[in-house]
Amino acid sequence: GNPTAVASFGANGEEDGYDVAVGPAGEVAIVGTFQGNVNFAGKALTSSGGSVDGYVAVLAPGGGKARWARPIGASGVGDRAQGVAFDTQGNIYACGLFRGQTNFGGQTRQPVGAWDAYVASYDKQGALRWVSTVGGSGNDFAYDVTTAPGRVLVTGYYEGSVSVATKKLPAAGGREVFVVEFDAATGAPRWGRGFAGTSGESGQGVAVDKKGEVIVVGFHGGPLDFGSGVLAPKTSTAGFVAKLSADGQTLRW
Repeated sequence: GNPTAVASFGANGEEDGYDVAVGPAGEVAIVGTFQGNVNFAGKALTSSGGSVDGYVAVLAPGGGKARWARPIGASGVGDRAQGVAFDTQGNIYACGLFRGQTNFGGQTRQPVGAWDAYVASYDKQGALRWVSTVGGSGNDFAYDVTTAPGRVLVTGYYEGSVSVATKKLPAAGGREVFVVEFDAATGAPRWGRGFAGTSGESGQGVAVDKKGEVIVVGFHGGPLDFGSGVLAPKTSTAGFVAKLSADGQTLRW
């Protein structure tokens, strides 16, 4: 339990770390938000405007200097990187939310609504491979990302009308849970599932088991429809865990 290395990243603004992952060669990826001029263990970043930007940084094994760091941001608005994961080849996948015309390190995206969710993939050297988004008429946030061979899965919440891979996700008037699978090589969406309720709900974490089936965890504030069963919280807010088939179409439990 004794620390073997400590690294601190900060400046005169606001800096947060939201997630961490360890790669196949022991490298460490971190994501979060920063403001102003920040040095990530040898890699300096400058935010786009007065608000916070997201960042993705990869440190050498053992907590050494940064191999690379990339900002995710647009001028005058807030953007966040919330979750991060590696695949077995050492590629990095970061998810979060963005507002305004945002640069992900070589490609820009414009949200459909006020906020859109995204997942961005970078190679070992930090070059952007692709960016995909989940967005509609309302606010859409991505909180966690995980990988399996050839697959990338993201969870969070959406508001209003959202379509994934030509399929419209259900909406009941509040924040709804989404789980979306993307192709790891191209970023193309393969399938999306939405779970709708009358109150605020969100996916917060996602994982894949050895059979390739998908487990999602989150919270809901009212009855939540999982397609083949409705969960009703016994208090004002309750957590949930749900398991889906590998193609996302069947609710296991």
